[in-house]
Amino acid sequence: DDLDLVVGGRDAHKSLLNDNGIFNESDEFGIPYLGKNVKFFGGNLFSSNEYNIISGISTGGVYLLSEELCLHGDLTQDALVNISDILVLIDLIFESHSRNAYLKCAGDLNNDSGFNILDIAALVYSILN
Repeated sequence: DDLDLVVGGRDAHKSLLNDNGIFNESDEFGIPYLGKNVKFFGGNLFSSNEYNIISGISTGGVYLLSEELCLHGDLTQDALVNISDILVLIDLIFESHSRNAYLKCAGDLNNDSGFNILDIAALVYSILN
């Protein structure tokens, strides 16, 4: 639920990250120059943990750029997927843990727009393998 902004221009594209209502230009999600007067569309286009941008190219063709939104299963945001993440996911299922955009992305392992036992099973499977 943290809306960011991508702005396209004639000679450059810029990405702006929303930090509590203040938009700051960012190089974190760079969009390459694809030519003059190209149009692009972005969003979570494939119901995955990626943000995708599709753009035409001035010489013809299509360009796809993807950026990972979260690490599936890493609900503690410690760059590890372990039993602590299962505990957070259980709290999310029972609604005893507050939700944010990152947790919605990281905890919905089966991409069904919710938290349930199937997400726990997928998380256990990813930890064991």
